Amino acid sequence: MGATLVLILAMPAMAWPELLIDGETVPFTVHEFTTREGLPQNSVLSLAQTPEGRLWIATTGGLAHFNGQAFGIDDVSTIDELETSRFAQVAADSEGNVIAAC
Repeated sequence: MGATLVLILAMPAMAWPELLIDGETVPFTVHEFTTREGLPQNSVLSLAQTPEGRLWIATTGGLAHFNGQAFGIDDVSTIDELETSRFAQVAADSEGNVIAAC
């Protein structure tokens, strides 16, 4: 049995060899994601996951999403009401709606 733990970090990832889940030791791998892999900025402030599994990431440089394979960056520069691209919070509801706050 193995598990994958996805961490979005702005610092080098530490590799822990095992994780304890329900009293059972499970090996896992840590992957580090930064701007090199497609994040708009390395400072992640909030994470949310939709029911279908898409991970939404609020960063100080914009809003991104991760489908398990690749990052997508949402260009919010065309939204006149936004004074900044710095997102502090992101949330998802049970229907898959995503709410992000600057």
